[in-house]
Amino acid sequence: MHKALSKRIRLSDLVLIAIIILLLCANMTRLITGFTPLAVIEGRSMMPMFKNGDIVFVLPATDISIGDIIIYKTCDGKLVIHRVIDIVKVEGKIYYTTKGDGNEWIDFHNFIDCSTFKKLPGIPSERVVGKVLYVTGVHIKIPYIGLITIFTSKLLSSI
Repeated sequence: MHKALSKRIRLSDLVLIAIIILLLCANMTRLITGFTPLAVIEGRSMMPMFKNGDIVFVLPATDISIGDIIIYKTCDGKLVIHRVIDIVKVEGKIYYTTKGDGNEWIDFHNFIDCSTFKKLPGIPSERVVGKVLYVTGVHIKIPYIGLITIFTSKLLSSI
């Protein structure tokens, strides 16, 4: 039994080291390229796919299709991670209709032009920051590790 516990500890140590290396690489990528390859899920709008505190891997926003999960900026600069349920092209511009998997309604309140506040047919492509990585139909995530970021952020904002 002692051997099994020893192996389990070693495996958990390896997982922790791998996560730390991954986070360091992500931070280096952000510093070098300006692109952040990780995002933290905050809230319940993407449940059951993603839970509060999950970390997801982000790819540049290219070749977005219906069903992809994208990250976009709202007019006040917040990031939203929701699924594309429709794509519309109007006068040469691409717009994405998005909705959280756990939400009842589409994100119509964000379908506005940030400078004129005119209604738009969806999220304009220029506000899309990236899309969530998936491999063979499975979205890659690290559960709950992002809770540290959420907690720290809320703690610092209350000071």
